[in-house]
Formats: sequence, C-alpha cells, structure tokens
Amino acid sequence: MNPDCKYCPPHYFITHAECHRESARFRQNTKRLREVKENLPVKEIIEIIQRKHQLDILYSLSTTELEYRYFAKKLRRFNKVIEIFLEISNFR
Repeated sequence: MNPDCKYCPPHYFITHAECHRESARFRQNTKRLREVKENLPVKEIIEIIQRKHQLDILYSLSTTELEYRYFAKKLRRFNKVIEIFLEISNFR
C-alpha cells in the first residue's frame, strides 16, 4: 500500500480518490497540530486523540463502497473541525 494512503480504500473502490484527498488533508492538519501542541489545553488534545481513535476503528471496519463513503464523510468533518480548531488556537 502507498504510504500516502493512510485512510484510503483499495484503488478499485470509487471512493478512493475522495478518501485520498481527505487523507492528504488530514496529514497536513496533524502536522500543523504538532506544531502548536504545546499551546493547547490537555483536554482538547485528549478529545482530538479520542476522535482520531474512533476514525481508526471506523476505517478498520469499513469493507464496502458505502462504508468507505461514510468514512470519507466523517473524515471530511473531522478535518473541518481540526481546521477550525487550528484557526481558533492561532488567536490564543
């Protein structure tokens, strides 16, 4: 498997392109989170880790096109939450 495809279904799934795009966005967001981690409250870091763990479980349980589509939707939402969180943390 391609190391750039952390949260991607196999290439023959239609949702691969969508998941790949969100996976790349997720990598960028986590890189940015690591840079500001010291400035974040522990409670917020724990919440982010818990949500990421839930995504990991959802990804590991996904096997069909519909399940991967649902996963991509959840990953997109998580990316939006992280981006909003990063914007707010920049103002602190």
